[in-house]
Amino acid sequence: MTKKGGRPGTKVGHVMLPEEASDAISNLTASDRASSVASTLALLVFVQIGGVTALAPVIARTLVYWTMPPLWLFLFGVSGFVVSLTCALVMRRAVLRMMQSAIGSAETTSTTLLHAMVERIPQGVALWDHDNRLVLCNQIYRDVFSRIDDHLVAGAHLDNVANTELNAAYFPVSAVPSWFENRKQNHWIGDISERRKIDGCEYEIVDYHCDDDGGTVTLISDISDLKIKEEQLRDAQERYALVSLASTEGLWDMDLRTGRFYVAPPGVVDYWSQGDPIGFRREDWVAAIHPEDQDSYHLGWQEHLDGDSRIFDQQYRVCHASGELRWISDRALALRDSSGHAYRIAGSVSGITMIAEKAATKGLVVVASRPDGLPDLIGDQSKIKQMLLNLLTNAISFTPTGAEIEIGVEFNNGHGLDLSVRDSGIGMSEPELERARLSFSQTSDSPSRQHGGLGLGLAITTALAELHGGALILTSQLDVGTKATAHFSATRIQ
Repeated sequence: MTKKGGRPGTKVGHVMLPEEASDAISNLTASDRASSVASTLALLVFVQIGGVTALAPVIARTLVYWTMPPLWLFLFGVSGFVVSLTCALVMRRAVLRMMQSAIGSAETTSTTLLHAMVERIPQGVALWDHDNRLVLCNQIYRDVFSRIDDHLVAGAHLDNVANTELNAAYFPVSAVPSWFENRKQNHWIGDISERRKIDGCEYEIVDYHCDDDGGTVTLISDISDLKIKEEQLRDAQERYALVSLASTEGLWDMDLRTGRFYVAPPGVVDYWSQGDPIGFRREDWVAAIHPEDQDSYHLGWQEHLDGDSRIFDQQYRVCHASGELRWISDRALALRDSSGHAYRIAGSVSGITMIAEKAATKGLVVVASRPDGLPDLIGDQSKIKQMLLNLLTNAISFTPTGAEIEIGVEFNNGHGLDLSVRDSGIGMSEPELERARLSFSQTSDSPSRQHGGLGLGLAITTALAELHGGALILTSQLDVGTKATAHFSATRIQ
């Protein structure tokens, strides 16, 4: 049976069985117990005074040999009864008032303590009784629902409070038709999270039941910071996925505590085999290393895990499943706990010979110009190498057979350092160059589309250059060639 206004399952009555009588005593309210104690004491006083009154004539006749006349005896008895009853009633009232005062003081102390505890909770809190009526709520709860603060009074029913929220537009208009019933359902069921945006902040509202026949606690938590962190994490994951897809390097990660090994497809596995990256293990990795390079690989690996090298940096040959031999550059860094023990290591691999093979296949001439006396460049070595590989890959794609590609480095004191790759390929018109600068997009009829396009390589290079406080500068002339320059500001020069 359901009590009107209450949750399904709330009891409205109970027939007490004889064997339950002793249990019922413990369920009396404090007022009932106080009344029982006062009545018991009053009955004892009445019995005592009445007994003394009844015994007085007998004692008088026995001790002083004096017998009361019947009329006097009657009046004495009536007077004794009235005195006994009066004393009993006075006693009952005094005891009852004293106990009720003590109970009220204890309840006031408990209520004050409960209010103080609820106010110190860092979330918004509202307590509802088993009839879904508001018992109390803290100031944070009132601040969240400040527009209906006047309605958040003790005894207010959940339905009325929810209707007031509805009228105060505390949720999107699109959700109005179903929100009211959903809110009550969530309250009855409990442990269901509702996220709502209120006055520019994101909140999570959850109802918790105290027990089967008890009340409900509503908690409201400000999750705006959590929402921002979730978005930042999602952005970081998207950036990682973008880098993984566009990178010419393969990424890998190993948990040294569990032995779990992860590779980001397609980069790493492509250097070894065309198999499924999910089933790729570190044992497969090591087994593919050329026997003559095994000792130096294991020595470098162990030195880094022992903390004897700042970074794991190895070049070795691997035997591809196709039978060809490939040179690999493998760089990694271990994470360490407070005692210095490595518990995780992650890194990247890149094919050293792949770009040279592509250039040789097309008969291209790669010329490197490096002046003497260059200063040190402060930056991530692997990311700078990634930028150069991306620029070279694009240059090889756009340069016709037998042409030339030039790699150059230029340093201007106070201006910074420029790392450039110039090709003598198809070049770009001004509209195509402008589109490349804006988004590195392709059009279906552009020459870049016919040669494989700029793709995400330049987008990644731009992002990496900006992370180093610089920029990617493109200059091009149609049918002459393109020059891509990664500029590093003077603050990156040491």
